[in-house]
Amino acid sequence: MEIARAADLERALAAIDEAVQSSARALKDPAPVVGVSTLGDKSIGIAVKPWVKVPDYVAAGAEINQSIVDKFG
Repeated sequence: MEIARAADLERALAAIDEAVQSSARALKDPAPVVGVSTLGDKSIGIAVKPWVKVPDYVAAGAEINQSIVDKFG
């Protein structure tokens, strides 16, 4: 995921972390990784890496991404 450089980074990271934490499919242990992954000229890449059970991998990714989109929409 990428956000504009002008965006409030701390607020964006908190919203993404909240989306991951609220997912029933994301495991609490080990803890998910949410943080800055890349720096571009006009955007900041955000890594969203929750731990999930193998059968939940695709569904969890889709649900978490949808939740993130809803938070920023």
